[in-house]
Amino acid sequence: MTALVVGFAVLVVMIGVTAGMAQTLREKAARYFAGDVAVFSFAPDRRIGDEVAVVAALKATEGFQSLCRRTEYYGGDATLYFGGESMRQRKLIGIDWTQEGSQFASLDWAAGGPMKAGDLQGMLVSQATAERLSLHLGDEVTAVFNTLAQQRNSLNLVVRGIFLDTSFFGYATYVDIHTLNAALGFGSEAATALGAMLVSGTSRRDFGASLVTRLGKRVPTYPLIANRGDQLTAMNQGGDGKVLGVMTLDANLAQIDDILNSLLAVTWLACGLFLAILMIGVGNTYRMIVFERTQEIGTLRALGMSRGRLTGLLLAEAFVLGLGGVILGSVLGISALFGLQALDFSANTLALLFLREGRLEPWLPLVPFFSAALALLAVTLAGAWIPARKAALMRPVDALREGDS
Repeated sequence: MTALVVGFAVLVVMIGVTAGMAQTLREKAARYFAGDVAVFSFAPDRRIGDEVAVVAALKATEGFQSLCRRTEYYGGDATLYFGGESMRQRKLIGIDWTQEGSQFASLDWAAGGPMKAGDLQGMLVSQATAERLSLHLGDEVTAVFNTLAQQRNSLNLVVRGIFLDTSFFGYATYVDIHTLNAALGFGSEAATALGAMLVSGTSRRDFGASLVTRLGKRVPTYPLIANRGDQLTAMNQGGDGKVLGVMTLDANLAQIDDILNSLLAVTWLACGLFLAILMIGVGNTYRMIVFERTQEIGTLRALGMSRGRLTGLLLAEAFVLGLGGVILGSVLGISALFGLQALDFSANTLALLFLREGRLEPWLPLVPFFSAALALLAVTLAGAWIPARKAALMRPVDALREGDS
């Protein structure tokens, strides 16, 4: 029984940690990539033309929760200057804070907090950038980049918030969308990306496919893009005559998903090996149980109990033990997850991609949890099956004789 309890607790911890890491990564990525599903333009300046049509299509598609509206600068030469030091940013992102303010409120903050709508001078930088440039709240930073006309321009911005991220998503600077539009030479209300945060449980791929169909009725739209390689190909071809492209978060994370899938594969392999060990352990335990109950088994058979009923009785006992292991193991495993959540891993910069405020955020999805519970019950029954069947096949007289010896 102890082995079953501890075994299931280990399964719960492995599932909770792995799923929690994946969930945290996707939440950060959705904020970075303009939502769970994003629409972009193939126009040379990347501005979305018929924004009204795109917003209407997003809001009309089932599963839509909130709108992401932004202008993104991907020039690769955006550089922040402060105190004689400089640091390039992967991109500058102009945010419509009236639409996305609540999403950024949940960022992990080292200092300050989210910007307010109408703050045209504020900026949010990551901890990685702040440490490199020795930035503090209220410092004035100069951002330099190219305009739409390929002329160098600069912005003097004030640090309003420093968010805790030194990972892939930490090399971006967030400013007000109107500020970035004006500096790039765009119109005040321009946008280069419109996206949607989806209702929990909504399939991103299904939403994206429906959105492509809906948009295609009003604007020439490229087929749903599967990964960033396909996006680059489509961009190089100018959209192949299409105006808009649609990309899901999963497509943006295709490369990182390889890491996650490897992590999940290792987790499930470890779970499988652990279950196999438990099955062998249950089998050995039941051999001892059957040996110690040989006389009792002979008596039951002598009194007329059928082989099938005796097998069922022993398997029912194994099922109850397995169920007890699931229940007690769940309590122990969930307690362990709460314990892990209290630990601070912020010193490990490689793990920050999967952490929230430097801590693990375990998540126990129902399907994997109940799958693990059924698997434990199955291996418990499988381990008990052979000893139970051998006991049922014994002749009553042989069982009684062995029990007396």
